[in-house]
Amino acid sequence: MNRYVKFIITVLIMTAIVLVAQPAAALTYDDIAIGSQSVRYVDPEVDSETNLITFRDAWLSANAWVGWLDPTDGTLVTETGKDFWLDSQLSPINELQDNGPEWMRHNGIPTVIYTRQEGKYLERMYLWSTATGQSTPVIPGTDYVIRSHFDGSNSANGPGKVLYRRRTSPLASWQVYWLDLSNPTQEFQIPDVELDVSLPTWIDDDAILYSRYEGSTIQLVLYDTATHLETVLTGDGGHKLGAYAWNAPEIGGELLYMAAVKTGSDPYPREVRVYQIVEGAAVSFTTLTIPPEAGTHVNISSPEPFVYQGASYISLALFNNNKTEGSIWVFGLPIERGGTPPPPQRVDDPNLVALKLDPESYVTDSGAFVYYYYNPPGLVLLRRCVFQPADL
Repeated sequence: MNRYVKFIITVLIMTAIVLVAQPAAALTYDDIAIGSQSVRYVDPEVDSETNLITFRDAWLSANAWVGWLDPTDGTLVTETGKDFWLDSQLSPINELQDNGPEWMRHNGIPTVIYTRQEGKYLERMYLWSTATGQSTPVIPGTDYVIRSHFDGSNSANGPGKVLYRRRTSPLASWQVYWLDLSNPTQEFQIPDVELDVSLPTWIDDDAILYSRYEGSTIQLVLYDTATHLETVLTGDGGHKLGAYAWNAPEIGGELLYMAAVKTGSDPYPREVRVYQIVEGAAVSFTTLTIPPEAGTHVNISSPEPFVYQGASYISLALFNNNKTEGSIWVFGLPIERGGTPPPPQRVDDPNLVALKLDPESYVTDSGAFVYYYYNPPGLVLLRRCVFQPADL
């Protein structure tokens, strides 16, 4: 071996040693505060199509607001985000089933559904239209039945539908109902819905996905609003909570179903299962588990799916057993059933130690953003994170 070749080999070896010795680059997180500290951003919900965010400004008696989002960077267009005032005296949030304002579609128009406190006990649902800037009651007149919204459907054309709970007095048990806004005085009850953490959700315009006990296990059930028939989708172990369905690019736009799952003696869900319907039966598409780097953040809350750049993702919050701190993550799916999912990505800043709540996604042509809020004493603050899928 001549001296030139020896020299080249020596240089390559030394370069490799230097590269190995370099410390790993620190992870960076594009997680910033948005909004004003003078405003409480409780339970925000984002509508990606209109670049709008809705929220309430208190846990108890609150105002409802809608604000503009900048689709280029995900920030609020105005300092406070209080661009449209919807109403006052929103019902207090004091139970897991209480909801802040939610987006829906009614006759193709983006609409906010919310619940207002009227009198000491009466709760009444309202719709605020982006077309008129006005609010109208869901059910005309006042019959003194207590009704509190869950969610509304996204009807591209024609009237929307509303999911809600109702009771005839403050001492009565809540029951789950739905109605069609084309005939809002006709109400339909869905029996035996399990409301511990899990709220029913709409699938398109005509189906409702919810959880209920089948024997000793909470399973996913599909309810058809046209036929009023119910189909039990799952039959595996573990309690399924917080269910959603979405049109997944991984299977050509067909529906995938997901739920957080609580097993054994776990106090909270610690995995997310995704199901595909194959020949009329729900089969496992994938199971998403908490990564070791989450540390003590071993419990799952608020998982919700979104689609970005032709792939499905699930945003969720993780929190510790004491519910004193948490983190915000985005989980990806495998490209096919049974495949290996990509590693989950943390999107919040770890230097901010707090219990971080209810992540919401916002997808635009410029990127994907995830919002969360947290509440230091006397405040409810809003943050915006950038999500960029890692190269596999």
